[in-house]
Amino acid sequence: MRLIPVHSSGVRAVGYDEERKVLYVQFVDGDIYEYHDVPVSDVVELFQAHSIGWFVNKRIKPYYGYRKLKAAS
Repeated sequence: MRLIPVHSSGVRAVGYDEERKVLYVQFVDGDIYEYHDVPVSDVVELFQAHSIGWFVNKRIKPYYGYRKLKAAS
């Protein structure tokens, strides 16, 4: 999965697998999480959000199942 760097104090990069509806988020500490069953409309809103970190915390984390892929080294 290719992660796209973003301008955020809490999020380093994001990626999306449209076929699987999986959103990948790499936080500034290096941890990478995948969020499941995220519709493309939420991903579009994420990229348009004034604050990507706020959007992830308020509109993604509370509503979608997740799995930690990589812990920070």
